[in-house]
Amino acid sequence: MERKTAIVLGGIVPHISLLEKLKERGYYTVLIDYYQNPPAKHAADLHLPESTLDLDAVKRIAEEYDASLICGFCVDQAMVVSCCVSEQLGLPVPFSYESSINVTNKARMKQIMWENGVPTSRFFITKDPADPRINDLTFPIVVKPVDNNGSKGVTKVDAPEDVREPLENALSLSRAGDAVVEEFNEGYEIQIDCFIKDGQTNVLMTRRRLKTKRSKGDALQSFGSMIPAGLSDELQAKVEKIASDIAKAFELNNTPFFIQAIVNGDDIKVLEFAPRIGGSLSYSLIKRITGFDILDAAVDSLLGEDFDIEYHKPEKKYTTNIMYAYEGIFGEITGVDDLVEQGVIDYFFATKTKGMDLGSRMDSRNRVACYIISGETDEELIEKARAANEHLDVLDTDGKSIMRKDLCLDAEMLGGEDR
Repeated sequence: MERKTAIVLGGIVPHISLLEKLKERGYYTVLIDYYQNPPAKHAADLHLPESTLDLDAVKRIAEEYDASLICGFCVDQAMVVSCCVSEQLGLPVPFSYESSINVTNKARMKQIMWENGVPTSRFFITKDPADPRINDLTFPIVVKPVDNNGSKGVTKVDAPEDVREPLENALSLSRAGDAVVEEFNEGYEIQIDCFIKDGQTNVLMTRRRLKTKRSKGDALQSFGSMIPAGLSDELQAKVEKIASDIAKAFELNNTPFFIQAIVNGDDIKVLEFAPRIGGSLSYSLIKRITGFDILDAAVDSLLGEDFDIEYHKPEKKYTTNIMYAYEGIFGEITGVDDLVEQGVIDYFFATKTKGMDLGSRMDSRNRVACYIISGETDEELIEKARAANEHLDVLDTDGKSIMRKDLCLDAEMLGGEDR
């Protein structure tokens, strides 16, 4: 029997399950990730330390190993490479290469949403850190690179005189040298996890993002989420319409996607979306809370195989909690086993492996782990979060504590206002 080869782009934690699922389907798995020891390395048959964004390298590897599949369901910018190379080699694609650019370049994304009536804030695209159009927007504003991963370079700016430095940073982080400048929407942020099959959009789960208390110039960062988001019936109906409108505007079908939006009273404005599964805890979270294996369904969709979409509402309240560390070289996390045994933490996984460099800014490079807590009441969630925060620790390779202990769930954060 001829060997089938699947190439997975990105050695992140959720792709451990992806690699395992592909092996179960009879694939020889090749992982591409420029880190020497990414979290998913052990799950792959072969790891090649190349950049997932290097189109020529990915195509060369795909041809060398006669790949029959290229995928990366939980990463962002690598989708462009995956779709481009797959189209060139005649391999399965979740959507066209052109669509992959539309959904990863924030400038194109915002323009298409605006033209198709998807509610979003006023914006413009610029290469100029002193662009005079800044004065046409109502402050505060948010600046972000058009084509970067995660939340790197995303900064809220409160006054015109403070714009230049964060805008220069956003431009420097953009491969295209462009930034989105948009009006900031007051309210609280939600994430909407969806799957569209045969033209029918399913809203699987909603969650309210828990944000850090922000100092001047800090990037906008989430340190967790609350599930469910607690939306009214009216807001839930708006969410479902927005999800359907986005799928139509971007010609998406048979794919997972998630939306990030701001809720203020009965008003919703979309920040951005991505036709993939969220990183970090998202895959495991959706499966545990709704019963739907969104990763399995994504593989089935890509391969053109049939599957059922069956899911249920959350049975309890849940929070996801992201652990951050200060700058250093990641060593280990202590205190996990006791908390799991005591029922304080439902599920835990590290997102870094020993020896990884942790940057100085608070962004995805400093996220070292995630865990899930469940409870019947807000008070129970807060009590468990405090116990976890006190007992857990992050050590560098010299045994020094580098955990950000200042980020912990409290009653004010569950109140819903974004700061």
